[in-house]
Amino acid sequence: MTDLPPGVFVQCYSLTNITIPNSVTNIGDYAFSQCMALPSVIIPNSVINIGNDAFNDCGNLTSVTIGNSVTSIGTNAFTFCVNLLSVTIPASVTNIEYNAFLADVNLVSVCFLGNAPSADSTVFSSAGFFSQTIVYYLPNTAGWYSPFGGVFRHFYGIPQFKLRTPPLASKAINSVSTSLEQPIWPSQSRVAQT
Repeated sequence: MTDLPPGVFVQCYSLTNITIPNSVTNIGDYAFSQCMALPSVIIPNSVINIGNDAFNDCGNLTSVTIGNSVTSIGTNAFTFCVNLLSVTIPASVTNIEYNAFLADVNLVSVCFLGNAPSADSTVFSSAGFFSQTIVYYLPNTAGWYSPFGGVFRHFYGIPQFKLRTPPLASKAINSVSTSLEQPIWPSQSRVAQT
């Protein structure tokens, strides 16, 4: 199986666990739309494209791991994921379609591991309404501008939090690492070493 067909799990309201096979290269439009009980998703390194509305309205989604081969994130792909706190965008991503993270009102941080992908001002529309989303990117990467995707707050480096709960936007960074270590986000169970 290389494609998850459009709408394959749409409106599976009680779906709480999913394993996407390593053979999948495309997640179809609406594949997991309105899977409201789904708490996390790991998109394997085999996936190249995340389709339009693929995880739209997954209200319980708090954790998303995007594989290192994804090049495109579709329109409304993670719209209305109101409990999503943070997301890391791998360097492979070159295009994020409009409204991809629309109304993710608790989105604290978005960490980019490569150059700025193609994105318009609606990518993060109303995202971080309650948390004031911050975009992080690495030094020596290109294409960054403000506001990027509708977010005005940007910082160099990958954040590492010592807290286990989301920090206030004004205190978002306790320490900064400019290496390519795995970022430690507030939703993870371990505490950053200093």
